Amino acid sequence: LKSAQRPGEKEKEAPSKEIAVAKPKAAAAKRSARGSTESADSIAVGEVLPKPVYSPPPKYPVDAKGVSGWVVLQFTVNVDGSTTSVEVVGSNPKGVFDEVAMHAIHSWVFSPDTVNGARQRKLIRYRLDFKP
Repeated sequence: LKSAQRPGEKEKEAPSKEIAVAKPKAAAAKRSARGSTESADSIAVGEVLPKPVYSPPPKYPVDAKGVSGWVVLQFTVNVDGSTTSVEVVGSNPKGVFDEVAMHAIHSWVFSPDTVNGARQRKLIRYRLDFKP
């Protein structure tokens, strides 16, 4: 249906669509990890991505001896904020920080993914950066 337009009145433009992307707080510690969130699939209009609400920093491995690196994990954030199906999809240096990163994400709690206020499970990728 088309609304009636009065003479001399400009046609209204549709509002622009914004996509909300969550940016997590960085974990602060002497030997710490910082992270970032991204959706592993498409983001819907009105969707708010999960973000960490409880995220103790992973323990820096003693045998890493001053090495910096990163791990990208893919996992599901459930409607209660818990995580399942955690897997490493990339890391550098390979294998050095993988186990501590996976262990940390298993203990974290996220805000759930929501679309127009409705909670749902969401597959996300999260990058943890490690610095000595």
